[in-house]
Amino acid sequence: MFFFTAKKKVKNLWHNNGQLPIKVLVVRNDGLGDFILTLPLISGIKKQCDNVEVYVMINKNLTALTTILNDIDGSIIDEGILLKRHKDKFSKQELKVKRKQLLAEIQVYNFDLAILPYSEKCSAKIIKQAGIKLRAGSGRRSYSNLFNLKNFETRRSSGKSEFELNQNYLSIVKLINEYNHPTIISQVNNNIGTVTVKANPIEKQIVIHPYKRSGTALTWSLDNYVNLVKKLLQQKHKIIIIGDKEDEKILNKNFKSLKQKNNQISIRTNYSLRELVYFIARVDLYIGNSSGPLHIAGLTGTAHIGFYPKDKVSSATRWQTLPHDGTKNFLLSPRNNMQCIKCITDKCQFYNCINSIELKEVIKKVNELL
Repeated sequence: MFFFTAKKKVKNLWHNNGQLPIKVLVVRNDGLGDFILTLPLISGIKKQCDNVEVYVMINKNLTALTTILNDIDGSIIDEGILLKRHKDKFSKQELKVKRKQLLAEIQVYNFDLAILPYSEKCSAKIIKQAGIKLRAGSGRRSYSNLFNLKNFETRRSSGKSEFELNQNYLSIVKLINEYNHPTIISQVNNNIGTVTVKANPIEKQIVIHPYKRSGTALTWSLDNYVNLVKKLLQQKHKIIIIGDKEDEKILNKNFKSLKQKNNQISIRTNYSLRELVYFIARVDLYIGNSSGPLHIAGLTGTAHIGFYPKDKVSSATRWQTLPHDGTKNFLLSPRNNMQCIKCITDKCQFYNCINSIELKEVIKKVNELL
């Protein structure tokens, strides 16, 4: 009876004709790509309800991204105190103090509804402690009793992509489950005035993001990327190798000699997240492993080539980039006949299978996209 009451309340919520806006908190406090693939859910809420404010709880490294997305009204920062993969850097006392502060901040907003497309127990617990009456989350977890609007769909065996799984929460909160591509606020630059995303590209150029530190999935090797850059330079393309400051040493080690021989290649590791979004939005082609920056290309509608392993957990089917009208992309995977449920890395006879994606195939795709 309790859950039927919650469903009725959330249905009535969208028909609230009062003066105060409906306040929704979407919790996605993990990685960059994960957050981008949650944005169609947020855009769907904003499109279907005029009188709504959508806030996000995000990882502290993603704050800048929220300031350039049209559908986000504000953000609450998780410093890394809720997810298991982050919280080890804090002592128990620090976690206690910081969670108490975060709880107080959430309570100030007086949210009507919280949606947790992905959650761990600490995230779900703090949302309930904050007194948010309507809480949507997975119905398949040991802590699912913390939610009163439950999604029983399984991620691993659904056959759906991550953005579709996130978007499914529109149905859970009694809205129409349809895709809405998120939009980015136009860039303002003091030197050239207002520039819309994708307007007047400065020059033909290819961005390559060759290094992924996280180890969450197999990657096309750096040697492959070096050979790819050599071929692209022969074709007279301008190449920009990107990464962050922590990548600088290894990028220089692999690409510096090419840079010294050819002024058509540069290495850039000083972009802020905001700058990176606008930069990728203006280039002709993005190439990289399955990672956050690849999903920026999907977000901005930039043509892209991505490399994915075959296992269901990390595959292109599950982690495809956001669809965008007119955007061309190739999401490449190994062609072996193995039907991988999970990746067992060096124990597999095909390890590293992703390196079986041949250079000539990639060059062919580059030429098709350009």
